[in-house]
Amino acid sequence: MMKNRAEKISYRAKRAATGLALCGWAFAMATPVQATPSSGFVPAPEWTGPFADLNFKTKTDNLDLKLQVKGAINLVVTRINIAPNGTSGWHTHPGSSLVTVTEGQITLYDADLCTPRRLGVGETFVDEGGDHVHLVRNETDSPAAVGAVQMVEQGVPGRVDAPRPSNCPADVQ
Repeated sequence: MMKNRAEKISYRAKRAATGLALCGWAFAMATPVQATPSSGFVPAPEWTGPFADLNFKTKTDNLDLKLQVKGAINLVVTRINIAPNGTSGWHTHPGSSLVTVTEGQITLYDADLCTPRRLGVGETFVDEGGDHVHLVRNETDSPAAVGAVQMVEQGVPGRVDAPRPSNCPADVQ
């Protein structure tokens, strides 16, 4: 009889341990990865214009532009002031952005390679949006600013925070 009781306790202990292990695994899998915060990165929207169901082409000798939009978007123009040593934090956008450096110098990091790309006044970059995770930093002691034109679906936030990519050093945030 003692053997049966010991076996029952042992069986219950194993079940409890298995249950706790499964709960721990589920918690770990459900815990969101922390996004990297922005610091000294101050967006100031200049204006927003709503557009819907666009389908047009413009063609000249040096330009071949096609734009097709199904549904409603906002065209958003934003000035972003970046303090010395400021950072955007890792993020992406649900729509495309055209960005121009208007003051100082910025350093752009793309999650894929995590190599710095320095841009000065008048230089530009395109953020295709979607799952294109990136970070913008001002690695200088002087203020910097960029102007961004975004095309974002109406009712959707223009920015989505993201965790630091695992291939990037911890100090790139």
